[in-house]
Amino acid sequence: MSSNADPAPVQGLIIALSGIDSSGKSTQREQLADVLRARGAEPVFIWTRPGYGRRTRVLKRMYRRLRRQAATQPSAASATARSERSSTRKNRYPRRAENLPNPVVRRLWLTMALVDLLWVYVVQVRWLRARGRAVICDRYLTDALVDFRVYFPDDAVEQRLLGRLLRRLAARPDVAVCLLVPAEVSQKRSQLRERKHQDELDVLKVRIGHYRQVCAELGTTVVDGTLPPERLSKEIRTLLAA
Repeated sequence: MSSNADPAPVQGLIIALSGIDSSGKSTQREQLADVLRARGAEPVFIWTRPGYGRRTRVLKRMYRRLRRQAATQPSAASATARSERSSTRKNRYPRRAENLPNPVVRRLWLTMALVDLLWVYVVQVRWLRARGRAVICDRYLTDALVDFRVYFPDDAVEQRLLGRLLRRLAARPDVAVCLLVPAEVSQKRSQLRERKHQDELDVLKVRIGHYRQVCAELGTTVVDGTLPPERLSKEIRTLLAA
């Protein structure tokens, strides 16, 4: 691609890369970083997923500490149960409503997740933009809304006050791209990469449907993730130039 197709100003640029698992986000993130570095910027990377931010992790550690303190002389049976829960914890990422059956705990978890996303999308990203930093978001508002719709369908997360604030106040990216591949392709790529978390095929199909819906709502550009990486990079750089 000729240089005049590349974006000239990069100060305060916000790029949001969204998409289904194993659609090529990480590869394109690095390609974009190289483009920005060539323009004299050192990009800031931000990764988010509901319930897995820094502040949420701190609160969860405090909660577990309180639970351990409350448990006195645990029985062998309870120790075995904890061991079994620990061994299956990796299969519970990301969180789903069925993993949080207690409605109070689930509401608290969702509240913490929304507060954490509000901090990142409304405060942190805007602050970086104001300082003239180029920001590449690996997963952004599009992905967060899809997660809420797929994994917490009965909790009306977006109708809550914090959910409405998140949609209204999140910093608008200069370029928002969503990479999608067929569910079968996503599953096969995840298996080859031995990803820690792998959705079932039916869940992947539901996720793709929600991605298309949310992209239409937010104006996120959908790009075919089955294209060769070089072609994908060219398409995204064209969006940047526009």
